[in-house]
Amino acid sequence: MLEQVFWEGLSKYFIERDLELTSYTFYQNLDNNIEDLEKYYKECDEFSRSKYKIKGICAQVLKYLENSAKKSDKVNYEYDDCLLFNYWIYGRIYEKHGDNPESAIAFGKLQGLWNSLIDNPLNKSYNDKCKPDTLMVMQVDWKKRKELYDYFVNYNMLQSMRHYFSTRCNEIYTYLKEKDKLYKEYKEYCSSPKHKNCPDFFTKFEDKDPTILLKKLDCYEEMQKKEALHSKTVEKHATADKEGLPKDSQTAREGTNPVTNSGNVLLGVVVTSMTSGALYKVHLIRIQVEKNITLGTTKHNVFI
Repeated sequence: MLEQVFWEGLSKYFIERDLELTSYTFYQNLDNNIEDLEKYYKECDEFSRSKYKIKGICAQVLKYLENSAKKSDKVNYEYDDCLLFNYWIYGRIYEKHGDNPESAIAFGKLQGLWNSLIDNPLNKSYNDKCKPDTLMVMQVDWKKRKELYDYFVNYNMLQSMRHYFSTRCNEIYTYLKEKDKLYKEYKEYCSSPKHKNCPDFFTKFEDKDPTILLKKLDCYEEMQKKEALHSKTVEKHATADKEGLPKDSQTAREGTNPVTNSGNVLLGVVVTSMTSGALYKVHLIRIQVEKNITLGTTKHNVFI
């Protein structure tokens, strides 16, 4: 199971990186924008001895706010960069504290300073800038919401790419296929009158259905055939394996989640479609990831 999650995560990473999608570029710029953070440490001093360890994250919030446009100047923006920024910030805090209550508490404490800066009309550097999303910490599905919003942000770029980057069609297909499942999940959820906690952005971008874009791809039929062929191969091997198992083991095998099986089919197509160079990069990154896990370090741990 962990092996599958690892490969799925890396395949998504390579596709988003290689296509240089809008959301990926946005997050990468934030990841790499770590120069002169000490300039903001004084205002973030209250977090110096805090057990929540967010002084560095606080500095990045202040730096982004100071260098971003005012909300009143963003009338015609294609997407809400403030929402992307909130997802990135909460993701950084989540990396440190995980599902523990400390993640929500740390984000709440950061919001206190954040709000005091943007609400002060005398503070020209921060006033009328991005607000913290106070509801995010209460959304147990915030990761899925982030992934869905990332897709909506990337939609226009993907739509134009299909005309000019035919060589990347398989990658675009794989990306859209993955988001199609997520889109359908939230469309069903938001269609029910029982669910009042639908993402605010879903109604605005509901017309950006991945299925519509998928069917317009030049490689759509070819990829459909590959998936069907791979599915038959997997089913054939599974049947052969099952025949050699004891009855109890067969019963357990038959209980395998069909969603997982369909995910494996798509993953098989992805891995098959990757070049040997990309697979070599996967191997190198995997080695580095395993080293980092062993050492208990990550890139973001350089911050206080």
